[in-house]
Amino acid sequence: AFKNKTLKPGSPIELSPLPGSTNCIMPYIYYKTPLYKISQLKGYNHIISISELPKIIEICCRFNRLSSIGIYPEMEILDCRVNNIKSIALSPKLIFLQCSTNHLFTIPSFPILQSLSIKYNLLTALPELPLVRNIMCNDNKITSIHIYPMLLHLDISMNLLTSLPELPNLNYLDISMNY
Repeated sequence: AFKNKTLKPGSPIELSPLPGSTNCIMPYIYYKTPLYKISQLKGYNHIISISELPKIIEICCRFNRLSSIGIYPEMEILDCRVNNIKSIALSPKLIFLQCSTNHLFTIPSFPILQSLSIKYNLLTALPELPLVRNIMCNDNKITSIHIYPMLLHLDISMNLLTSLPELPNLNYLDISMNY
């Protein structure tokens, strides 16, 4: 495996032209342009950073030692759970974010994000996410949330929530153990 390395273009890692299969749990989308994805960075490596990869659209980098995620202008899918991440830069095309079990105190407002899984972090608030449909943010320190008009699924259990705004389209809600 990789040990205390920074991934750069041309690194010995699988950079697969799309379409193809993925090892991430996020939904897979097909593209006509020759964009790329990292599909084998997961799995108990010791990767500490990833350099600029301007054409990357999907990164699966779970179970590593990353401390931050930079800006990737084309990235739509990011699965970076179980790392040491303290910050995530705004990636304007991000649709799916799985960043559970890290050290995040805050995340940026992603303009087109639809699915957010940010469990087991140190968040005290969530940003405005105008298109979000799914939020799983249990086991943080969240005290209140915004109104998310498109939200269908919310798991905000094990936080410090004292009130809940009106969420008109909500189908599923877990607010257990908020105190």
